[in-house]
Amino acid sequence: MKQSVSLDSETKAQIVVVTVPNLDGASLEEYATTLFRKFGIGDKEKNNGLLLLLALEEREMRVEVGYGLEGIL
Repeated sequence: MKQSVSLDSETKAQIVVVTVPNLDGASLEEYATTLFRKFGIGDKEKNNGLLLLLALEEREMRVEVGYGLEGIL
């Protein structure tokens, strides 16, 4: 927890991990994009958020990255 607070205060980047039972019929990409936008992950100006989505029933995962972190990651 300390690392995420430090990451946020120093860079305004945010990493969010979400586990869902299923995707409710949506595609993995659509579900991840919707959550990323709904939660407003990362700094709005820097667009530096990262979402790790785990869909248990589908046994799928996706990493959604804001443009501000693409070069770094």
